[in-house]
Amino acid sequence: KQWYQRRVRGLKNAADIVYTELKGVPQLKAYMPQGAMYMMVQIKVDQMGDEISDDMKFVETLITEESVFPLPAGIFGIPNFVRLVLTVPEDVLREACRRMAHFCDRHKRKL
Repeated sequence: KQWYQRRVRGLKNAADIVYTELKGVPQLKAYMPQGAMYMMVQIKVDQMGDEISDDMKFVETLITEESVFPLPAGIFGIPNFVRLVLTVPEDVLREACRRMAHFCDRHKRKL
């Protein structure tokens, strides 16, 4: 029972970290999970440059430029979302979020 409670607290903490880190990124919208070990994040492709047309292109370019690999949710029939795993260490989560924020800033739609 204690093991389970620690895991649940750890996942909640990880979700809070990712949500907080990404909430200031205008091109992304994170959704708090309801008991999952991952978080769904919407990619607002209309706020991204023309080179980022969907979740697959977002992930391909993010991997190449930042070595961050979320799962493109289009493969589950949820276009323009990515799935972020919450079971990694806190410092890794924070660094991945920082890299995603920099990536989005570099690829934001120019006005």
